[in-house]
Amino acid sequence: RDKKLVMTTIMRVQQPAFIHVEDGIRLVDLKNDDEKYLKQNGFSKLPSCIQGVEFSCLGKYYQGFGFRNDIGGVEFFHQLYTSFPVTLKSYAPTTLRSPKAKEYQACCMFYDFMDYLAFYTLKGSREFRLPQHDACIVMSHVSNYMHMVVDSDDYDEVYMFFPNTVVGRTIALTLKRRNPGKVTDYSIIYKGHANLRAFVQDKNESIHHVFK
Repeated sequence: RDKKLVMTTIMRVQQPAFIHVEDGIRLVDLKNDDEKYLKQNGFSKLPSCIQGVEFSCLGKYYQGFGFRNDIGGVEFFHQLYTSFPVTLKSYAPTTLRSPKAKEYQACCMFYDFMDYLAFYTLKGSREFRLPQHDACIVMSHVSNYMHMVVDSDDYDEVYMFFPNTVVGRTIALTLKRRNPGKVTDYSIIYKGHANLRAFVQDKNESIHHVFK
């Protein structure tokens, strides 16, 4: 019942993907313009997994940034083409593990990789007490929902950073019901904002407004 409810809810708002992507998606160095866009929007720290993405679709060339998911598909974003990240080719969650972790006991979960980038920016900030973690899982697409939920069983602690929307709240409730006692919802940090990405961007705009 929970799965059907979540799938139906997410399908109503799922961003359409580039379904006719031609072969030859290339991951390259992050372009200066994309890095500038991210920095100007408050993403002051970028993980090494973020790369430039180039591909063709219906005879047109596109470029932006993103990273590979767990089975070789690519999560892609560029503000001129789409409001939210989309998946190119194969759908799968993305699991990002800390290279220093010997055991994976705690993980953070995100709806898409822009929320993950927002989290990465806030890590280490004295203003926010973000959880210590060994891995991060980015859901990225509706078809990855149950895969992500099942993956959560493997961890002793699960920290959720889902959107403050019907979709985000439904996913969070499902995870809490599945693993009560070990799941913590961190959406209180960005209460009043649609998601963690919007919170970081608004925070950045406020800082720039003060110093104008």
